[in-house]
Formats: sequence, C-alpha cells, structure tokens
Amino acid sequence: MTACTAVPRAPALPLTAEKGGDSTFFGAVRFAGSGTGVMFMIETGQLVRYLAVGGVVTLVDIAVFGALTGGQWRVPRIRANVVSVTIGMALGFSLHFMLVFHPVDARMPVRLMRYLVTVGASVYGVQNLVISVLSERWLGPARLAQVMAHRLDLSARYSDDFIDRMIGKVAATLAGMVWNFLFFKYFVYA
Repeated sequence: MTACTAVPRAPALPLTAEKGGDSTFFGAVRFAGSGTGVMFMIETGQLVRYLAVGGVVTLVDIAVFGALTGGQWRVPRIRANVVSVTIGMALGFSLHFMLVFHPVDARMPVRLMRYLVTVGASVYGVQNLVISVLSERWLGPARLAQVMAHRLDLSARYSDDFIDRMIGKVAATLAGMVWNFLFFKYFVYA
C-alpha cells in the first residue's frame, strides 16, 4: 500500500493566482516513495457552486432517506439509501452541468454515462460501505452523537434512533463529496 502525503506547494506555482477574477488554488499530492504525484487546480467560484448544488442535492437525499427509514415505512437503510441517492443523482447531473462545470461541448450521452459511473461508485459503493460500517460494525460515532444530544438537551427533538440512522448517512455524504468533486472535475465534465 502506497502512503500519500500532501505537499503544501506545487513546484514553481503559487498557492493562489488570479484567473478571470476567480481565485484559483494550486496544490499537489505526492505519493511517498514513488517520486510521482498529481497536481491539481481548483477555482474558488467553481468550488462554491459545487458545494451549493451539492447542499441542495444532499438535503433532498437526506430528507428522502429520513422519510423512508423513519415513521410508518421503516424501509431498511441500504434500500432507502439506494432510492434517496437515485433521486439525488437525477437532480445533481442537471444542476452540476448547468451551474457548476459548464463544459464547452455538451456530449450528453458520454457525460451522462461518466456521471452515472462516478456517482454510482460513490453512492452505491462508498456511501453504502460507510453506512454499513457505522451502523453495524463501528457504533462509536453514533453513540458519541447520542451522548452529545442528551447533554445538549436535544434528545427531545432528535431521538437516539434518528441520530443512529443519520450519523452514517452524513459521514457517507461527506466521503462522497470529495470523491465526486474530483471525478466530476477531471473526468465527467473535463
């Protein structure tokens, strides 16, 4: 297994530069022991738009997941996650295409296929793995969140069951955000 270390500066490039009025961040990742690495560039405005669109899509995803796993339906968590992220995927492709990445040429069939592969791996692989681990194997984060809710007197508003269900979903969503941004920028909409 190769260790990965962050490099604070890319060689011969400043950490920030101006490009069309939008701050651009440069960085690099070097793979320890290999002498190889990857340089990347992220525009601040694009990152802000990505986070805003992602926020909307995430709220829809979490609301659907919460409705399906709670109340009268009590759909199993993995099945509910598949439904909620599928709805989010349809919304996300359109909003990311129109508002965030602005590809020069549409190439819709190719981009849609790349999007489905990228997001499918993220939500059906990465997210389900995180939810499974945090709901079946590593219960510590949910228990800690429940204790904090009790100490902050939030347990009347958020039940232990709600916290248990949502802690894995939120962690899975954060893991998916990083995965998706990198693949959207350099694969789907490149």
